[in-house]
Amino acid sequence: MPGPKKKGLKAWQIVLIVLGALVVIGGFGTAIGEAFSNLSTIQSLSWQSSEDISLEIGRTEKGWVKVNPKQFKDGDVIFASSDESVAVVQPGTKTSGALWYEIKAVGEEKAEIYARSSDGKTETAFPIIVTVISNEPEPESSTEPESGSSAEFIQDISQILSESFDPELVKFDVSFDETTSLMTITMSEDGMANRIVSDLVSEEEWTTIRDGMVDVSTSIQDLGPYYGFTDTSVQISILNDSQEDRVLFSVLDGTILYDVMEEQE
Repeated sequence: MPGPKKKGLKAWQIVLIVLGALVVIGGFGTAIGEAFSNLSTIQSLSWQSSEDISLEIGRTEKGWVKVNPKQFKDGDVIFASSDESVAVVQPGTKTSGALWYEIKAVGEEKAEIYARSSDGKTETAFPIIVTVISNEPEPESSTEPESGSSAEFIQDISQILSESFDPELVKFDVSFDETTSLMTITMSEDGMANRIVSDLVSEEEWTTIRDGMVDVSTSIQDLGPYYGFTDTSVQISILNDSQEDRVLFSVLDGTILYDVMEEQE
């Protein structure tokens, strides 16, 4: 999912992946309300994968379309099939700069899948061609995520995060333990702990970041079944950049485990 990086990004001015409802996590010194009120119209749409696909009747294929700007509202992007008797497409979860979709094969033939803005002004440069064939023995390789594809899970989440903020400013690490189905995400930024200690972070800004992290942790859980992990847990921690063996904030499956701001009160 390569895409242009944000330039001139302020400290922790990132947009983290959120499913169901967009959560904008503003940078320190940035008006949070302004970020919500200035959502742009869709400027460009492009497929995560440009390859045409072949499906047996009854099979499904999941993927996503990259959306610019990253902050967009439900209904801003729609999908359409040229022949719903061959293949139907439904929108799925929404993430920062991406909207997931699911294509289901209905009947033999070919159909074209499009993504376009709701106002009709922006569309993907080309459709995805879906060729639907009759049921046959499962091929040795499949384009669908297989159960236990933790490497793909890690890669996709990492790619989405890397597009949400400048990796030169914010470091992050994503890992997944198949035994416990636990995804662990750690983040840190130079100077962050010092700004908190120096009271340069307002309560409103920290609350927005904290609530965003809570939503993100539960949102990634919803993506687990895409990769064959139905009982995924997600822990997100903001590390102390001065002492990375300590954390400033940690949340597990929507439950806050530690919040340094509460400790300072």
